[in-house]
Amino acid sequence: MYQLTRLMLVAVLLSLLAAACGSDRPAATVNGEPITIDRVVAVAPVAGDAASVDAGQVREVLSGLVIEAALLQAAEAEYGLVITDEAVEERLANPPPRYVGVFAELDAAGASDAQRRSQALRSLVRDGVTPRVIAEEIPLEEFIAANLPFTTRLCAQILVFLDEDLAKESAARLQGGEDFLEVASDAGEADPGRVGALDNSATCPEFASVLDASVIDLALSIPTGEFVGPVPVNTGFAVMQVTDRQEPPSGAENLMDVVDTRLMSEFFTRWFNDVVQVAVIEIDPSIGSWSTAGIGIIPPE
Repeated sequence: MYQLTRLMLVAVLLSLLAAACGSDRPAATVNGEPITIDRVVAVAPVAGDAASVDAGQVREVLSGLVIEAALLQAAEAEYGLVITDEAVEERLANPPPRYVGVFAELDAAGASDAQRRSQALRSLVRDGVTPRVIAEEIPLEEFIAANLPFTTRLCAQILVFLDEDLAKESAARLQGGEDFLEVASDAGEADPGRVGALDNSATCPEFASVLDASVIDLALSIPTGEFVGPVPVNTGFAVMQVTDRQEPPSGAENLMDVVDTRLMSEFFTRWFNDVVQVAVIEIDPSIGSWSTAGIGIIPPE
């Protein structure tokens, strides 16, 4: 079935290119660099019945390869960033935590080696380009200092109360060595709906994703290992223990590993859009034409 599906993909491409000069003609070029039929076939999904492979699927795959080529070319031209085969293999073997889920989804979907390598390439471009894009706008040290909630990783335990007396009572128990979850449970039962309990010590997410600004500021300023509070915050009175705090990096080497991905996406997305807009992209007319508005291939009329 794999061979049949692969042959079907080739047949679809050849039929799309029938008006051209056969299979030797590239399906597309990006700034003069050709994307071959073999490359499209290698990356295209091969799971399922061959009859399900259609021209729309081919255009979708080719659109992805066009974007990938444009990004790789721009990364090298603008920043001297070259993605080596060794780097791709390392990324596939040991993906950073932020990409583990992405590769797991590909594996669950039965992705081919070419599809997994394509994803690895794109992730490496993203990780290599983003700190450089930031550095063009603001020195990295200033960027990190201005975005501490996004660039500092925290593990903490926190209770937020609306009742200050209950906050003081619970703080005294925690400072006396009682178990956090037991105190949180007792506080919740004593004042239902008025106590918030959050134990982040196991997952260590960025505080910026789960708590309001005043609690973040508190978590950034208190000593680690001690229960502090109650402290007034926007949502009430907080009692908190920061169990671990990783200071932000000093440079670009591991910036992507510690900065909230939402903040980084803003910079990469702007660069991505600029690259795709200025790239000279030509699609074989038998397949369609490139649309910068929708960033994809439009079927021929």
